[in-house]
Amino acid sequence: MPVRQWDPASKAKVVLEGLQGKPETAICKRHNIKPAEYRRWRKSFSQGSPARRCPAQPVRQGDERSKALRVAQDLIEVLPIPVFFKARDGKHLGAKGRGRPTSASGASPSSARPSRSCFSQAPEVAAKHRAVDEELWRNPGTRSYELPVPVRDGSVRHTLNYKATFKGADGKVAGLIGTIIDITERKRAEQRQAIEYRVSRILSESGTVAAAMPGVLAAFCESLGWACGARWSMDPKVGAFRCEEAWSVDDPEVATFLAASRQSNYQPGHAGFIRRVLGTGQPVWIVDVGADDSFLRGAQAAKAGLRSAFALPIRLGDQVLGAMEFFHRDRRLPDEWLLETGVTIGNQIGHFMARVQAEQELREGEARFRSLTACPPTGTGNRTSSSGSLRCRAASSSVPASIRRLTSAASAGAAGAESHRVRLGAAPRPAGAARTVLRFRNRAPRP
Repeated sequence: MPVRQWDPASKAKVVLEGLQGKPETAICKRHNIKPAEYRRWRKSFSQGSPARRCPAQPVRQGDERSKALRVAQDLIEVLPIPVFFKARDGKHLGAKGRGRPTSASGASPSSARPSRSCFSQAPEVAAKHRAVDEELWRNPGTRSYELPVPVRDGSVRHTLNYKATFKGADGKVAGLIGTIIDITERKRAEQRQAIEYRVSRILSESGTVAAAMPGVLAAFCESLGWACGARWSMDPKVGAFRCEEAWSVDDPEVATFLAASRQSNYQPGHAGFIRRVLGTGQPVWIVDVGADDSFLRGAQAAKAGLRSAFALPIRLGDQVLGAMEFFHRDRRLPDEWLLETGVTIGNQIGHFMARVQAEQELREGEARFRSLTACPPTGTGNRTSSSGSLRCRAASSSVPASIRRLTSAASAGAAGAESHRVRLGAAPRPAGAARTVLRFRNRAPRP
């Protein structure tokens, strides 16, 4: 089998697959090359300096290296992912590629400025980038890491960052080259799957709605980074909506806000945060709770440090069984994916509530049936007291009509059989007389 001859352009394409985040083992298997050979290509590509020249062919080696660098630059220009260059002092030398996400301040890493200024509104993001850069300066090589990045509209994008150092003509590390890949869709799919699995496990292990809801609210908030959540339902005793269960992060001010919410009752209607959800059966999103006049608890929520909120219904088909609300400390614009995920969780809870109610009604029906069958028969030698008879009649009245009809038919059938014997001239059967029981056996011949 002939050995493939790799030209500089093909080598550069293989190396750029690694810059996009593909594992080394997958690259080597796809192109049928050895890991050591791939690392040698990557090292020569990242250094950007002429390789060791053979005295017999100095010009040819230099020409091949220059051609490889030109091909690499052309490939970087057309890559669908952002590629940036950074110097040792932390300043961005340039950026290439399309679709690069902007930072919270709206700046992209294309200007020659330190990375911390690109994320002035997200200091934790800048701190993570600086820490990885410092590690690369100390130990040159490659690093990859995932990082959530807030953007200008208030949403969060999940990114996969890949960085590799390159050397200058003097053989020292001159800077690094990196890529940023948007993996938001993949992360959201993973988050949704994890939330649905955790909620399903909680519901399967719980016997009541009150026991299950704190865990469900915690699963939603902890997985998506929201500060607190609560469930609301209609209280038929007072004819108003009330907060049933709640969960929050470890914050006294947020806990105080939820405690005040649990003491509040609201009359049905279409005005208000929770009442709109319970009245229409549709999700509601509030970007700023302190500036929304329809949110009656806006001042209390703002005092607790809460900024945005959304509520969604708990449904069983077309029937609205309740509502859930969630609050965030930062400003968040409406997120369709988040609402869809929440509605799915609400439907799960609705089916769980219906199952719990059906099981409770079944237990109550069985208890009433046992109380009926435990009553002593009337007409015996030892008559029960009037209170006992009243209890039996009360128990029999609570038995379902189908069971009462069945027992009445059985009693009527026994009385009718006895009267039929009398009409035929047969003597009534004495009490306690033995009855002849006919038994039939299957006499089918054996094979």
